[in-house]
Amino acid sequence: KGSEAKPRMCDQEIKYVDKLRYLGVILNRNNNNKDQNLQIDNNFLQIRIKIHLYKVFLRPTLTYGLENYVLSREQLKKIQTTEATMIKKMLNLKKTSRTTNLLLALGLEKIENKLLKEKLAFVKRLLSNKLSFGLFREIENNLIKKEEFSNKSIIKEILECLEEDKIEVHKIIQLIELKRKDLMKKETNGISDSIEECLRKMGNETYKRMLTP
Repeated sequence: KGSEAKPRMCDQEIKYVDKLRYLGVILNRNNNNKDQNLQIDNNFLQIRIKIHLYKVFLRPTLTYGLENYVLSREQLKKIQTTEATMIKKMLNLKKTSRTTNLLLALGLEKIENKLLKEKLAFVKRLLSNKLSFGLFREIENNLIKKEEFSNKSIIKEILECLEEDKIEVHKIIQLIELKRKDLMKKETNGISDSIEECLRKMGNETYKRMLTP
């Protein structure tokens, strides 16, 4: 505006706007999130709606672009902590609430399982592409073993996940499907069932206190 430079592309001026939508998120000129308030920590919003909003808007943002990236333990821990903080704030629970069983009670799979499923799906897509399939074939034909890959290689991470020492393309495709089905199994336990019951009665202070040790 005014004295700001006017960028051009293909001899056409690119217009300035006060806000725009990118990947479902509204961005404004001040680079803050005031235009993207989901009211997700509103006490009057039902828990099932909060979880739906979290799954649709927040979790995809938290894991965006990580399907082909090998995370260190420290990086994964930061993501887990960030998610736990958001969920507890969303439900107005204290930070001391136990996260793992809380996630199970809410029907949210562990973030590491979600990331692994996305990585397996990513490799499966690579294997369905003619060019990348050929690259995998080259790796197989040259008998390149797991130890020869960099620790930051998604191929090495997938081989470790599938407990394989080297690439055998058709076997890898089958193992990926089996692993994804195994990860789809819903995890539950008696504690998470009790927490789920408490969450249904969150309006009752007695039940709310039970969620915080």
